[in-house]
Amino acid sequence: MRKIVITSIVCLFAGMVHAQIMVIDSGTCGADLAWKLTSDNILTISGSGAMTDYNYWRLVGAWDIDTSDTPWWSHKDNIATIVIGDSVTNIGDGAFGGCIYLTSVTIPNSITSIGNRSFRDCTSLISVIVGNSVTHIGHEVFYRCENLMSVTIPNSVTSIGIRAFSYCENLMSVTIPDGVTSIEEYTFLHCSNLTSVTIPNSVTIIGTSAFYDCVNLTSVTIPDGVTSIENSTFDGCTRLTSITIPNGVTSIGIFAFRDCRSLTSVTIPNSVTSIEYAAFYGCSSLTSVTIPNSVTSIEKEAFSACSNLTFVTIGNSVASIGMEAFADCKGLMSITIHATIPPALYAGVDNPVFKNVPDTIPVYIPCGTLSAYQKSLWKYFSNFIDSCTGLNEVVYNENVTVYPNPTTGKLTIRNEKSGMSSEIEVFDVAGRKYDVGAKNILPEDKIVIDISHLANGVYFVKINGITKKITKK
Repeated sequence: MRKIVITSIVCLFAGMVHAQIMVIDSGTCGADLAWKLTSDNILTISGSGAMTDYNYWRLVGAWDIDTSDTPWWSHKDNIATIVIGDSVTNIGDGAFGGCIYLTSVTIPNSITSIGNRSFRDCTSLISVIVGNSVTHIGHEVFYRCENLMSVTIPNSVTSIGIRAFSYCENLMSVTIPDGVTSIEEYTFLHCSNLTSVTIPNSVTIIGTSAFYDCVNLTSVTIPDGVTSIENSTFDGCTRLTSITIPNGVTSIGIFAFRDCRSLTSVTIPNSVTSIEYAAFYGCSSLTSVTIPNSVTSIEKEAFSACSNLTFVTIGNSVASIGMEAFADCKGLMSITIHATIPPALYAGVDNPVFKNVPDTIPVYIPCGTLSAYQKSLWKYFSNFIDSCTGLNEVVYNENVTVYPNPTTGKLTIRNEKSGMSSEIEVFDVAGRKYDVGAKNILPEDKIVIDISHLANGVYFVKINGITKKITKK
């Protein structure tokens, strides 16, 4: 009797397991492909050849509405896992878009192409392994896969479509393989947790808004083959601290680095001819910038609201500077201009190019150009220093003088006014502050500061808020 009971229980359990895994629905999805969805929430694609392309779209608004003509669409909320057979050659457009409970997928080595929007809005998708035969990842493939943390892109991939990873808010790092030649528009838009990205030297194009609002991206190396920084490429990358622009780049686009608030330095190569509208707007940690001789125009608001910008050097080919190009650069201590013909400033009330910049800061101009600058809109500034004067003594005001200039190492600072001490600060052209021992000079006194330990070059000595240029030889 005991044997009969045990046998009956085993048979009952086996029957229950068998009953639990049932085919819910099935059909075809290509000339030689079949699909089935089982009760364990697994969608299986089997057979050989190419998958049919489908339409998938989502309307985002007060009500999010998505729709598709995939044959399993009515079951999309029951799909947790997808198994793709190893003879399937491509994933069709829109194939699995909107499968919001899909958590992981492995794309077999037989697949060569992943169609447009094929995993779009799979909001529970965490990881993807892409087979090593895939050459093309289509447009918006992983768009709004907001929980996707990792994706392995094999070296076989040569093209990645527009918005491929947009709004993948938990994606932290990406390595783009060597065969890829372009990063298309909006590829990593709003990837807010992306901290690092490796861009291979094969890339020659980085599209508009490619890294827009990647707020945790700290550094990026732009390959030498890239020739332009497009509009909004790094717009809103608030933690980006440094960027090196390669020598082949000829233009820096609109909003290219807008609101990169942690950017402390940027090297603009001598190949750049234009800096477009608001390219560095709001880069509030940027301390110095050198506009190379190749640049002919600085457009509207290019460096506006760079509140810690201290020193600006403008090359000899700049012919025009747009409205509010340096507006609200309230920390600006000096401007050096190498153009013998004063660059045309946008005309308007209260000198809008340098709005809220103190008009007393020194403006260093080429020898023999003082009259031209004073007769132009540059007359907003009152402290021009003509490079041909060769002053041995630098006069700060009627009371404070510094000499000799140039110096080989020691500077004498004389304060002739009684009752007022003078605070002393020394900076280099990059805005770095140096400790030179003395902090103040007492009234009716003189002191000697030693800068012999500093490298030869140009320095700025700031005394009581007035900055002058000193040369160490």
